[in-house]
Parts: sequence; C-alpha cells; structure tokens
Amino acid sequence: MFIIWIQYFICAIFSFTFIKFAHATHTEYEDLGFYPQKEHSLMRPYQGSGMTIPNWDIYGHTIVSSNFIRLTPDQQSRYGGLWNKIPITFPYWEVHIEFKISGHGKDLFGDGMAIWYAKHSMQPGNVFGSADYFWAKLRQTEHDTYLAIRYYNDTLTLMTDVDGSGEWTDCFSSQGVYLPLGLYLGVTAATGDLSDNHDVISIKTYRLETPVHLLDKLNERAMIIPHALSSAHPRDHIDDDHSSASGRMSWLRFFFYTFLAIIVLIVAVVIGLLFYQKRQERQQKQGAANFFDYEDEEDNLTINSSTSLDKKIPEDSSSTTLSKTVNKSINVENNFEKDGKFCVEFIDDNIDQRMARLIESNLNSSTTKCSNTFNNVQKLSTRQAVDKIIAGDHDHVNLCGFKGREQKLELLDYAILSGDKYTITLVIQFLEHTLKRSIMFYELIRRPIAADHYLIYLHSDGRLDEQLNIMNMMGRYEDAAFASYSRAVSPSTMNKTDAQQQQQIRLLERALSNFTTGGNELIQYHSLIQEHITLLKHQLPIESDDRRRCEMILHSNSNVENVDSNIEDNQSFVIHQPRPCLIGLSLMKTLYYCHLYHHHLPDNNFASPFHLKKQFHISERQFLWIALQSLAKTMRWQEIDTLFEYKSWLGSRKIRRNIIPIVDIVEILQKNSAPKEMLEKYLDLVDDIEKRLQLAKEFQMNKYAADILIKLRDRKRLNELRTSILGKMNEMDVQRYIDNALIATTIKWRN
Repeated sequence: MFIIWIQYFICAIFSFTFIKFAHATHTEYEDLGFYPQKEHSLMRPYQGSGMTIPNWDIYGHTIVSSNFIRLTPDQQSRYGGLWNKIPITFPYWEVHIEFKISGHGKDLFGDGMAIWYAKHSMQPGNVFGSADYFWAKLRQTEHDTYLAIRYYNDTLTLMTDVDGSGEWTDCFSSQGVYLPLGLYLGVTAATGDLSDNHDVISIKTYRLETPVHLLDKLNERAMIIPHALSSAHPRDHIDDDHSSASGRMSWLRFFFYTFLAIIVLIVAVVIGLLFYQKRQERQQKQGAANFFDYEDEEDNLTINSSTSLDKKIPEDSSSTTLSKTVNKSINVENNFEKDGKFCVEFIDDNIDQRMARLIESNLNSSTTKCSNTFNNVQKLSTRQAVDKIIAGDHDHVNLCGFKGREQKLELLDYAILSGDKYTITLVIQFLEHTLKRSIMFYELIRRPIAADHYLIYLHSDGRLDEQLNIMNMMGRYEDAAFASYSRAVSPSTMNKTDAQQQQQIRLLERALSNFTTGGNELIQYHSLIQEHITLLKHQLPIESDDRRRCEMILHSNSNVENVDSNIEDNQSFVIHQPRPCLIGLSLMKTLYYCHLYHHHLPDNNFASPFHLKKQFHISERQFLWIALQSLAKTMRWQEIDTLFEYKSWLGSRKIRRNIIPIVDIVEILQKNSAPKEMLEKYLDLVDDIEKRLQLAKEFQMNKYAADILIKLRDRKRLNELRTSILGKMNEMDVQRYIDNALIATTIKWRN
C-alpha cells in the first residue's frame, strides 16, 4: 500500500505494507513510447569518485559499493538518502527501482525506506531519513524487489515484482493526481532501535510520450500546485505516536508486559535485600575490625616504635633516604604519561584472620609504652604536624601519636591541601604501615591526588604489580593498559637471550589483554600491539640463527666459505660489522636488516625481506625505498638495476619511475659512491632538464653538465662552467671537451 502525502513543499512519498493486491494487466499502456533518461537513472557498477555518483547526491550514512548503494547499514540510529541532482522536466514518466531490504532479525525490522518525488531534495529528517511519517515492512525476500512507479495522464500507478518472476503486479492506481514539472527524485531510509540494510541496486527512469491534446498546456503545468482529488488533509504531528503504526496493544500483550514487569520487580527486590544484608554484615565485621585496630594499634605501635617504625618511618638519619625516594618519585611523576609502568595485584586480607592476629598480638604483647625519644615529643594537632613537616622540623613530629582512623585521614587531607609532594608521600607511607590495605585503598581512591602520589611511590619502589591493580580499581584502564605495555617494552626487558625474549613476548601478550577489556578507546591499539608481538616472534629465530652463524664465522680459523653453505650471507656478516641486534627494531629497520644480510634469499625463507613484505603487507614504495638504501650501502649496483627494471610489452627493459622519484634514487646512489655510468643512466630519467643540470653540478659530474648545456645551446652558462673548473688538473679533459664545443661550427648557440 502506498500512502501519498502532498504538501506545499512536498509532492509525494511512497511506503510499503503487507497487503495482498489483485493482479491486473496493462493493456491501456502497451502502446506508450518509453525513452530512457540517463541523467535520471542509476545503473551498476557504480564507479563514482570517492563517495560521489554522477548526477546523484548522497547524505547521512549512505555507503556506495560497486554493486549497490546502501542507504543504511544494519545498525541502530542510522539514516541515509539518495537524491537526483537534476529535476524531472517532462510531464509524464515511469521509474523502475530495484532494491533489497535485509537484516539479521527475523520478526523485528527497521523503520523502512521511502521513495520521494519532492520539490526540495537533500533535506534530512527524522522519519525514513527525510521529512514525513510513514512505516513499512517488505524485507528478507529471496530475490531483489522491483518497483515501477508510472505517472501518466494525471494517473499515478504503482506496480511491484516481489518474487523475481519478471512480471509486474498492480499495487494500486490513483487518478486525479496533479504533479508539476521540475521536482526531484529521491530514495531515503532510516533505522532506530531496530535496524536493517536498505540497499538500492538500480534506478531506471523513462520519459513517456505526452498526449497530443496536452502539448499546448506544458507551460501551465509547470505552475500548478501539487494536489490529488482523492487526498486527505495532512494529519497533525504527534510525537512518539506508536499506536498509529501498530494499533492498540492487545490484552495478551498487556498481560505479557505486566507479568514481565512483575518478574523484574521481584528480582530487583530480592537483589536489593541480598545487597542490604551483605552490607550490614560487612559493616558489622568492619566495625569489629576497627575496634581492634583502634584499641590495639597504640600498644602495637608503642612496642615496635624502636624497631618497625624506626625502620619504616625514620625520623632522623633515614629521612634523607626517604627524601631521595620521594624526589625520585617526583621525577617519575613528570614522566608519568610516558613511562606509565603501573601494575598491581590487590591482596584483600581475610577479616577474620586479621582479627585473630590482632587478638593474639594484643594478648602476647607487652604493655611497654613508647620509647623515651617519643615521650619527649610534644603532642601536635594534624595541622601543626603537617606544617612542621613542610618546614623540615621532622625531629619534633611523631606520627605515631595519631591513633584513630579519622585522625590519620585528617592528617592526609591536610597534607593534600598543603600541595607538598614530600609531605603527602610521607603521610601515605605512614598510612600504609598503620592501616589495613582494604581501608587504605578505599580512602586513596576517594582522594585522586593522594592516589597519584601513592602510584608514583610504588613505581619508585618497584612494586609494579600493585600499581597496575590499583589503576584498574580506580577505573583508569587506559593508563593501566599503557603502563603494562611500557613495562613490557622497557629497556630492562630488551635482553639478548632467547629465554628472556620469550619472557618479553609473554609480557606483551599479557599487556594485550588490557587493551581488549579497557573500553573502545583502547581497541584501536589492539591490532598494533598484536603486530608488535608478531614482529618479535618473527625476529627471534632470525636473530638466534644469525648470532650463531656470526660467532662461528668470527671465531673460525678456516675459510669463510667452509663455515656454511650460504657464502653470500657469511661475507655480509664479515663486511658489515658490528652486526646490530635484530630484536626490538621497528618494522622498517627489520626490513633494512633483512635486505642487508639476506636480500638474495627466496621469498619462502623466513629471513627473506620478500617474506617479510608478504607477512606484514608492506607497500611496494616502502619496500623499494628500504631495498635501495641497503643495496646501495653494500654496493650491489646490478641488483639495484634488477630491482627497478621491468620488461615492456615489446621486450625492452625499462626502469620504473612512478614509485620512487628518480631524483631521490639518484641522491641515494651518489651518496653511496655509485659508478658514474649508473648515475648518468638514472639522471637521464629526470624529466626536468634544469633539475638534471643542477644535480649534475652538485655531484661534480661536469662533463655530463657540459653535455646538457650543449644540448640547450647555452654558450653563456657553458663558459661559466668552464671558468669554474679552470685550473683543476683532474678536470683537464672536461676543459678540452668544452673548448672543442665552443669552437664547433655545427652548434647554433642561442646566446
């Protein structure tokens, strides 16, 4: 069924529904003349420039392929449109449209697709990707769907071919439809929460012959306002009017939704009760643990004040060491984003075991008070303690005097407000030794500044696993992922033994998992790290074999040819010393290494640069550029020619000049002292003769430069060249060559 909506700025829109139509023939139109209109048609293959098609505009999420145009992919909240750039200027026409609607769903489908004949094109809207409100269902058919829209003698006819039989079936016909000239043809589609693929395969537009009695009224037809005798008045738009599309909800559906809502409510209540019960139990256990912590901490800390606290929180001679540690942490903080070596393994102490240990410690401990040193220290408030630490008066500050959890957290808050890195780190170290780990982590996560300083402190202390776990607990997945990757590729892991390299690969594979669970922002790096791991696995056997062979060659007293059957590789190891370690090199440097030592190997060899090119999909331009540099360094001039030469259709050998600029090739050859004959051969390929002359002068190829000037018949610059080499003994032959050219009568000089 097609619904026709006519407004001041829109002529018509068609949409599909599931209604069974009667079949009919078309005898009244059999004698019409059909004239294909190329500018209003669309035929595959679509070979536009980029995302454009001649005579057609696209917008939204439209995708152009060679065989179809996808208005919307099978994704949610997508829209797209395809509009003819040229308005239809003939009164009667017929349009054949081949399309396909498909998706992953069976019974649920996207919003639909609409075909427009409108006054204004390229106006995206929120229904079907354009400007009005209809719905449709015509999808998942075995064949492409064909649609024919005919407008002739003020009659609009719709015909369909759904089953691919090649025969048109009448859908409907409406008389008294008056459409003006100059309107645009378009196809749009949209998806919402449900989605489908909406593909346009072809559009064919035909101009129909105008009846003789209407030829005189064509000028008047361009001025008419679009309308239909049988059209209804436009409906008022009501937002979210789902009942207009699906009807009122049946009692069965109402019962189903009500039952589902009750089930969800019961599950939510049960989960809430369980969560409340667990929370109460946790608070009771935490309260008991805090009781023992607060009551026993004073005795435990005073007994161990001369031992454990002297070791862990030194106030006198150890303060210098602590200051160095903090200063190191500050330096690490400046490179926080670069290093990012943050790793963690959270240990959640069992609360019952913790309580038992505290009870046993309380029963076995002595009632000895703090040492005389601490007894002589004046008791300070948290604010005064922080001020004295900042002032450097550590001898008169005893952090052991702060017993309760609230006092310790207040001390931390004052340290954060002070902004002093040393003070914050000192207080965090004190809390680490006097608070339970679970409580400390919880409070640090609530204070991001303190958490950052704690992570820096752990980094300087080498506790990388703990750092990574804390980063994950704080939700900083991106930092944790890059930290684990930075740890895997740090210089300390770049060792030369095979076992240590295998360990590095395992660290990288472990870091790779963080890039798959850290969110969409990290997924883009997953393939890059995977390629890094693949490259390391490719480098490891090559490095192992080359190291073995190189050691055998250098320590062998026999001839090089007797060490291995691969003589050319052995000579390369002898000539190009010291041999660099292949492990850890980038892809391009690895390619350079393989060209330098293994260029002659076939592409099925693991160490061959041609095998590396295939495995990592290296472009031809990159491959030739690296090969040119390595072969020029080893002075393999004949292999360079082989690299760039190819056979033409006539059998002659030519040099490829469209991949790497000839000027760059010549510069590399000259830098590596290539023979003059080879330089001249490649210089001849430089199209710009002035650039060729400039390069010849730079490379001190004066005879070649003189030949260019003679060819240009430029006597003035030839004399200047002669003057520049006058008196040089090694250029005497060039001077005589230029003198003979200047006195030659066969050359007609321009100046």
